[in-house]
Amino acid sequence: MPVIAPTTPDAPLDYRTTAALSLLLSAWLIAIDPIITRDAIIYLRTAEAYLQDGFFASQQLFGRPMLSLCIATVHQLTGLSLLWSGLLLSSLVYALLCVGFVAVVRELGGGRKTQVIAAVVILCHPLISDYRSSIMRDPAYWAFMIMAFRQLLLYARGSRLRHQLGWFAYLFIAILFRFEGIFFAALAPLALLFTGEPGQRWRSCLRLLLPQMAAILATVAGIVLYQEIVDPGARLFPDIEKYLQRLLDIPQRFEEMAAQSGAAMLAFSAREDANTAVVAGLLAVLMLNICRALSWPWVATLLWARWRGLLSRVRPDDVLLLNAHLLIALLYLAAFTLINQFMLERYAGVFTLFALLYLPFALSALWQAGGRWARVIVGALLLTLAADTPVSYTHLTLPTICFKCRCRGWAGG
Repeated sequence: MPVIAPTTPDAPLDYRTTAALSLLLSAWLIAIDPIITRDAIIYLRTAEAYLQDGFFASQQLFGRPMLSLCIATVHQLTGLSLLWSGLLLSSLVYALLCVGFVAVVRELGGGRKTQVIAAVVILCHPLISDYRSSIMRDPAYWAFMIMAFRQLLLYARGSRLRHQLGWFAYLFIAILFRFEGIFFAALAPLALLFTGEPGQRWRSCLRLLLPQMAAILATVAGIVLYQEIVDPGARLFPDIEKYLQRLLDIPQRFEEMAAQSGAAMLAFSAREDANTAVVAGLLAVLMLNICRALSWPWVATLLWARWRGLLSRVRPDDVLLLNAHLLIALLYLAAFTLINQFMLERYAGVFTLFALLYLPFALSALWQAGGRWARVIVGALLLTLAADTPVSYTHLTLPTICFKCRCRGWAGG
């Protein structure tokens, strides 16, 4: 096993350069291939409804209108059309995502070389960069999740109030963009029970967990009171209610699915194993989409680096927190796949983002431990990643609808 000298988070990369490169890349991809998907049209229509008739009108069109409210706000502040306001907002959250990713790599112990590799990885990864020229909630969710994770790393080392509040604020904003962030709010603090000084673990965990759970319960109580007393019959978040109901119905739906699959695929006594076949099939779908989201070369690189012990430069406590986030993301994806019986690569975005945090350390260790050929391999991998950036897979995963007259209206034309 190669001996890798430990690094310290010294000589931080200039975050302004990372942000500027991200903005330039977004501008280039928007210029050569702007993509207006069905999702983007929904967000633009919802922003238009908010501007014309207020919040509840927008909420009727789309139950979680945070992105649309932000687009409308940018439109009001800048005078840009809704379409260009959405693209500008997307570019800005991508810049925050890239800066946050590099900052987290530094907090994990990455030196300047590792941070440079991290910048290349986050700027050029196909799945992560695929939505730069569109309007999607995912990049904003990713950006605030990575910023929340950085605050958690800092909190785990000192339990300071400002890091506690920072984690709460970033995670709350992330939840406003995508509901699944609540899984991290409820489960991530539990990882603190296994890090830090043994005598301080429960205290650190409860300081982070109790206010968060109180805020979640207060929010749920407020929603219930509004729907039952203020406006009986109203449903503020029908999509979330639908998912919760489908989660409760999993046992019954799973039995029905197993019976149908067994009848279609199996014969005789093999039908007794229909439950196992369904679980194996869903797990295969889940793992295939996760591997595709990461991209197969990086899956192989991370597995090889783990086998060769090239990830040892990350502090054990930080590894535990990072692995806890990967586990939470995996549990959510498994629940989603079980509920909906399908999975898309972009839904694995948060898992991909956290897994990619290991990649700069693996490539940096390979560069340091190997000879000339190892450096050639690292350079070739990064060049391949960079060359793949302009290729948009959105056309393959999200149908593009060209309502040209409507889009010209949103664009101010």
